[in-house]
Amino acid sequence: MLIAGMDIGSTNCKVVLYDTEGNLWQKFSRPCPLQRHDGYQELDAEDVWQAVAGCLADAFASCRDIGAIAVTSFGESFVVLDAEDAPLFPVMLYGDPRGGEQAARMQRELPADEVAATVGVPLHPMYSLPKLLWLKENHPEVFRRARRILLMQDYIVYRLSGVAQIDYSLASRTAAFSIRKKVWCKELLSYVGIPESLFSRPAPSGTVAGNLRHSLATEWKAAQEVLIVSGCHDQVAAALGSGLFAPGTAVDGAGTVECMTPILDSFPDSQLLAQGGIAVVPYVLPEKYVCYAFSFTGGALLQWYCRNFARQEMEASQKEGRSVHDLMEAGMSASPGTLFVLPHFNGAATPYMDEGAKGAILGLSLEHSGKDVYKAMMEGVAYEMEVNRRYLLRAGICVQSLRTSGGGAKSALWTQIKADVLGVPVTSMRTEEAGATGSAMLAACAVGCFQDLQEAAACFVHERNTYEPNKARNAIHAERFARYSPLYSMMKSFREEG
Repeated sequence: MLIAGMDIGSTNCKVVLYDTEGNLWQKFSRPCPLQRHDGYQELDAEDVWQAVAGCLADAFASCRDIGAIAVTSFGESFVVLDAEDAPLFPVMLYGDPRGGEQAARMQRELPADEVAATVGVPLHPMYSLPKLLWLKENHPEVFRRARRILLMQDYIVYRLSGVAQIDYSLASRTAAFSIRKKVWCKELLSYVGIPESLFSRPAPSGTVAGNLRHSLATEWKAAQEVLIVSGCHDQVAAALGSGLFAPGTAVDGAGTVECMTPILDSFPDSQLLAQGGIAVVPYVLPEKYVCYAFSFTGGALLQWYCRNFARQEMEASQKEGRSVHDLMEAGMSASPGTLFVLPHFNGAATPYMDEGAKGAILGLSLEHSGKDVYKAMMEGVAYEMEVNRRYLLRAGICVQSLRTSGGGAKSALWTQIKADVLGVPVTSMRTEEAGATGSAMLAACAVGCFQDLQEAAACFVHERNTYEPNKARNAIHAERFARYSPLYSMMKSFREEG
């Protein structure tokens, strides 16, 4: 029997197959087409389902004997279904500006500190609740026909099993879920006028929702009854798939977005987190939590640069079948550069939460090359995470070591730069898909292969390399960081004056 772990991102769906001893068998991926228009960022729910169904069809074609599928996904974005289970509106992504006015109104009218202490997240337009209020006010006909409101995980769980169930960590991304009581927050839902009955049933991460629908099992020729399991939010899954259970440790999710996720032994008693937009989320272990410190641009910034300014390397990568990032990094050293990049090209995330923030490249001269700019972008993302590491320390959360996952973890150079900037060891994992691996661990425990997640981690989680911080480079980066720190305020003033 094999176990499937699914990780649905905003650009790709990934499925990994493991055996019951934690050995990776195969992995599958399908794109989820992102749509941008008029400043909006959307997905079509049916496109996401087709990507999921394609991955699972490929998985069952390779092995009929799959015992369980756990579903993990990105957060915040929701699907509104009618009585016939047809989507009524496009899926708005976290960076979509809709909900900004509603979030500002909620901040004025509701006690922000109390709300954050209840739901674990600040009242910000990236979360589901302000966007739902925007949809209710601007498209009332949608809400007249709405019968379900599902985030991406429980939408796919529902499509696979017929059961509407959401795990605690993903439910918290709505800004409408009491993360200590583990129930929907009636007061907030009453404020926005949305019935609790539209939402899925909350359950702990790793809870079985039901069996794979008979029609799908027949279509994919499943050899046995297949359990469908609610996984968790993708950043939580990355922490689990990196084998993190103790405070002081954190995962660096080096994907499209750069996210630092520390493990917390209890709910943190600090208003600084909410003030900095840092969300607190239930972890996969009872009474443990994680928090998210992140930059809206991580790998997305490097991808943008390569698409627009590294045409020669892009063409060479296609001809040679090599990663464009490998070509860009060829010959580079980890020595600190002389440029500064403020990576707010898609707004500033924690601790600023300023969606209007702009990026900058500073210190350019005729002596600099395109590769110098590329390297400065890697350093800029690392500096942004150092801003967050120091902010977390003020809130009493000390990150002593990192494990890195996602596409950016493939880069030894970038990982070393992060270790040098942050001054902590950073360990890369053998698996490149820590989120899908964490999801598979939940599935394996759900079918009884392991007594607990720690036992599963001993089989599924394997380290590759540990990058220790270089003291000399760390000292130079500390000096450079002192000059980097004021750049956000400088750019904000420039923006406001302009």
